[in-house]
Amino acid sequence: MSRLILAAAILLTAAPAFAQLDDWSYPDRREGVHLRILNDYDLPAGATAREPIVIIAGSATINGRAEDDVVVVGGTLRVGPTAVIRGDVVAIGGEAIIDPAAQISGEVDQTAIMGPDWDFGGLHWGTPGWWATFAFGATLLRLGIVLSVALLLTVVAPDWINSIARRASSAPLGSAAIGVAGQVLFVPGLIAVTIALVVSIVGILLLVAFPFVLGAAGLLWVAGYAAVAANIGSRLRGREAGVSSGAPILDVLIGFALLSGLTLVAHTAAIGSGSSPLIWMLRGSGWLVEWMAWTVGLGAALAAVFDSRHRVTPPPIPYASPAPTVS
Repeated sequence: MSRLILAAAILLTAAPAFAQLDDWSYPDRREGVHLRILNDYDLPAGATAREPIVIIAGSATINGRAEDDVVVVGGTLRVGPTAVIRGDVVAIGGEAIIDPAAQISGEVDQTAIMGPDWDFGGLHWGTPGWWATFAFGATLLRLGIVLSVALLLTVVAPDWINSIARRASSAPLGSAAIGVAGQVLFVPGLIAVTIALVVSIVGILLLVAFPFVLGAAGLLWVAGYAAVAANIGSRLRGREAGVSSGAPILDVLIGFALLSGLTLVAHTAAIGSGSSPLIWMLRGSGWLVEWMAWTVGLGAALAAVFDSRHRVTPPPIPYASPAPTVS
């Protein structure tokens, strides 16, 4: 192990110089270390390497005689039947294929870089379909949280959701334009406001309120999505747009199911059949449908908040009484 540490130290100090050596020979003299970075290494039968062999992000094939350690990081190590290795053999993050006839005097240490051992009903990490199952579960969690908050807002603040729904129904293109602008400007505006508050003494205290501002922005966005879902549900039931049609929760549920349907179908199909052009097309279509609903809802919610804060009632038109008639 001390020789391995020495090889690592040589690697860190001499990597730029040795990385440029591509044409190596095998003389009977020591050169410090045989190092390859992003390149393969081959020690043919009958050749001898007296220095440690360190390969990074490349593969190594040993059929000759290695008098010192052989270390391969992030690549495949192949040790043939004619190989003789007097030091240790270390393979990190790659596979070590060692012929039983090979002679190795030191220790063989193979370290594989593995992910966590997750099990979803018998579907393990690394087996086909594990990522599709994980993505499906994450999507269900996301949609479940959004639906719960949307239903809560529909019950607690039906008038607010109704005003957003009517605006989204009466001006969908305008709401979409406002929603796109809000999405584009939100992060730059948040950064600018944060910088402005940090440079001021009073503003540092106001930074404590930032989590509440972000929470309010999230509620506003979910309210817009709930309003769009309510519009879809009420239209399908032949009612007026909004949540005042007699069954607001039913409207939101119907609209939410339609908006999320393509996404759920795509993730369900991916578990059984894996990735395919059709699956990716379904995912893209589902994402587009959801994004349009989120965008229109956000724009309608922003417009409703702006109007409620800056609504101006025009003064009554003065009435001029007719002049008296002189008889």
